[in-house]
Amino acid sequence: MFTAKEWMDKYPEVFKKIGGIIYNLNQIEVFIISALSTFFIDLSDPHSEKTFIFNDSLSDEAVFPNLENKRRLLIRVIKGVSKAAEENGMSFDKSKWLNICESVRKLQELRNELAHHHLLFLQNGNIGYYIRKNPEELLQDKKIGKTGSMKLIEIDLDKEFEKSGNTLKESEPLMAELSTDALNILIEIAWKKKVENVTEMGHENPETEPK
Repeated sequence: MFTAKEWMDKYPEVFKKIGGIIYNLNQIEVFIISALSTFFIDLSDPHSEKTFIFNDSLSDEAVFPNLENKRRLLIRVIKGVSKAAEENGMSFDKSKWLNICESVRKLQELRNELAHHHLLFLQNGNIGYYIRKNPEELLQDKKIGKTGSMKLIEIDLDKEFEKSGNTLKESEPLMAELSTDALNILIEIAWKKKVENVTEMGHENPETEPK
């Protein structure tokens, strides 16, 4: 049995790509946390203790133990802002942010594959691992006389490493754009409700809108 160091010495490029994929996903998590923090801001007092308390929770592993929790919360936020925007006749293209969330999910799945299987170093430069065939596959193999209950899952590391880099490049500007667009929508909706409330109370409308 080889040690990790021995495998790394034998396949240094493979381990560089695996490490690169994990690094890219970690950076994406930072961007997601930054985007989510926008929605934990008390708009009436951005520097309030309430704001700090909620934002600290985003980096607390006891509250959000993994990236999956943050990704699911982000999806809820995107859908919530989209609903509010539609109800108020405002534009918000949720598809581009949901698409990047789906790319992150696929990258998470790849990371889990790499982390939770016994990896094989294949002659073509790819890596792979064996999993048990499902009942349908076993039945089909039996019909054609094929033996064996396991099948090889092969991963093209060059392709997946490039995809992870592309997802990282896409996520940084998109998360920043989401923070700006969504916050502007929430502020505008809040201002609209304030104006409506003042009007209903019979007072004069505010002379200026927030910038």
